[in-house]
This record gives sequence, C-alpha cells and structure tokens, in this order.
Amino acid sequence: MFEWKETYSVGIKEIDKQHKNLLGIGEELVYVMENTTKGLDQYDEVKRLLKELYDYTIYHFTSEEELMEKHDFLELPSHQFQHKLFVKKLEEIDLEEFDNDQLETTNQLLDFIANWITKHILKEDQKYSKIIREKEA
Repeated sequence: MFEWKETYSVGIKEIDKQHKNLLGIGEELVYVMENTTKGLDQYDEVKRLLKELYDYTIYHFTSEEELMEKHDFLELPSHQFQHKLFVKKLEEIDLEEFDNDQLETTNQLLDFIANWITKHILKEDQKYSKIIREKEA
C-alpha cells in the first residue's frame, strides 16, 4: 500500500527522499492497523503517527512549493490549493471517533492517505518534475 515504486520518482533527489519518508510513515500506520485488528488499543500510537505525518507533510509541502516558486512553475497556485486540502483533511481527523472505532477509522484513513499520496505524486508532482529538471540541468 505504501511501497515505493520507481514510477513515483520525480527525478529530484530531495523530493523523492521526502516522498519515501511520507510513504514510510504510511507503512508505520499499516503496522499499527495490523495490531488494531489483533485487538490492541493503538490510540496513542496512531495519534503520534498522525502528528508525525502532519508535521512532515507541512515540511514536504513547503519544500516542494519553494522549489516550484524558485522555478516559476505556473501551476503553483493550483498545487498549493491541493496541498491545503490534504492538510485540512488531516486536521479534521476526529481522534475521539478513532478511539471509539479504531479498526474502521484506521482503514478509512489509510485508504485516504495512500490514494491521495500516490495519485498526487503520479499526476500532480510529475507536472513540475520535467520543467524543474530541465531548468536545473
């Protein structure tokens, strides 16, 4: 679900590294979900990982947007808007709801995160990739 694939590469080392780190946090969430299915209470661990995901997402989006701005990427406003929507979704996660139904909430959360990250990398991030690599060459 959160396994790195070469098709995700944008050809920019630092951004690829950051994408791998985001996927790594997702892998940790999968591990926690597996423990939830075994009946273990994972509230504290999920809360910690969501904070880590949120913080790292802000760091990554800032890095990515600064790179796009540096290279006058015309679709930056649209890209920033998509980033804001993702951050808003993370901010809206109801931890009380999660605590009441950890398994279902974790499954929904993992699906959302995995789908958003992979679709965003494969579609939106590829748009700036070629332009920036050409300008930096």
